[in-house]
Amino acid sequence: MHAFLTVRRLKPGSYDDWRKAWEPDEWPDGSKRAYILRNVDDPDEVIAFGFYDRDLAQARQEPRLQGAAARPLRADGPVRRVDGRRRGV
Repeated sequence: MHAFLTVRRLKPGSYDDWRKAWEPDEWPDGSKRAYILRNVDDPDEVIAFGFYDRDLAQARQEPRLQGAAARPLRADGPVRRVDGRRRGV
């Protein structure tokens, strides 16, 4: 089981746009759960994390997941800052 985590500061008022861009139409095989947390004192700060239960080396070979790995980058349009390192498939 693997966990993926990002912490972002969104541009004010952009949460709904970011959420639509972040969530895929279809979750990749091996996806177990994904969560989004918002800071109660600063709703523009979000933590997104999820759990993935699949061999990562094997998953990286699938063209469909290679496109899914780029999806968080497209979701960064409304992001002001990303804290930490992004790790993904």
